[in-house]
Formats: sequence, structure tokens, C-alpha cells
Amino acid sequence: MRGFNKITLIGNLGNEPEIRHTADGLATTTASLAVNTIRYEQDGRVQETTEWFRLVFFAKLAETACTYFSKGGALMVEGQLQTRPYEDRSGVVRTAIEVVVHDMRMLSGHTRNDPNLVKQPEVTGADEPFKIVPVKEHTRKLPRPARSTQPGYTVMQDEAKTPIVAPAARTTTRRR
Repeated sequence: MRGFNKITLIGNLGNEPEIRHTADGLATTTASLAVNTIRYEQDGRVQETTEWFRLVFFAKLAETACTYFSKGGALMVEGQLQTRPYEDRSGVVRTAIEVVVHDMRMLSGHTRNDPNLVKQPEVTGADEPFKIVPVKEHTRKLPRPARSTQPGYTVMQDEAKTPIVAPAARTTTRRR
């Protein structure tokens, strides 16, 4: 049977991404991701735990991660788990578990302070992107049909009594 190795994580970067290049010129970036989990105990106490994951980015993703991500930024990554043996300073062989990232999304505005990056304009006052309105205010009334001026077309009017010419609705019967 064929296996499936995929992991999706949402968390905050625990350190600044570090980029390195292999002898072949391939860019590799490593970073750590903190994923917080909240669990409620039976007595009502809140138990919060943090799991740390080592992320590895390759090629163009490595360059993008190093350019745009910074410590503390919220990030969603998708990739696969990979184990890699290594030898520590005392000579003991250990196993590292890493997430090789295939896709990523930045979820917060924490970016590196790079003057070459384009800054987004700040939203203030009347420029707010969202307006909370009551439900009745944003419901749109359907246009009412008027007399047709051309065969196959119907003239409709919206709330401002502006005529709209639209193709007439066709009814079809399906044969069995």
C-alpha cells in the first residue's frame, strides 16, 4: 500500500530564518515554528502547551522565507515530515525530525525591515476596508422585469430605476 506523508501547521516563527547555500548553489533556509495548543482540564483550568517544529525550505521558497519572514510572524506551512540522522558534539548519533515545506502562507504582517520591500499603506478612519452594517441594509432587492425592447431580451430596472438590458430567461424541458 502506498503511504501519505503530509503535515499542515499554523504557528509563529520562533527565530529569524537562516539561509545557506549548498555547494551546487541550492538555497536552503531553516527556521523554527511554535504551535500553541489549548486544552481545558476537567476542573476548568486552561492548559496551554507549545510544540516546536524545525522547518526546512528549499530553492525559491528558501529565498522567499528568508526575505519576507521574521521572528514572531504568524505562518501556515504545508509539507512532509522527514527524519535525518546526525551526530552530536559528544559523538552520539541522534535523529532530527524536520518539516520539509512545500507551500506556505504568511498570516501576519511581521516582515523583515528591508527598505527594498514595498510598504502597504496604513488604513485609518474612513479608509477602513470593512463596514459593519445591519442585515437589512445590505440585502439587495431583485430587479423587476419591464417590457422587452428586442426579441430575446428583457429590460429590467434596479432600485435607482436605471434600465438594464439582459438576455431573457429560457426555460428548457429535459427529455427522459
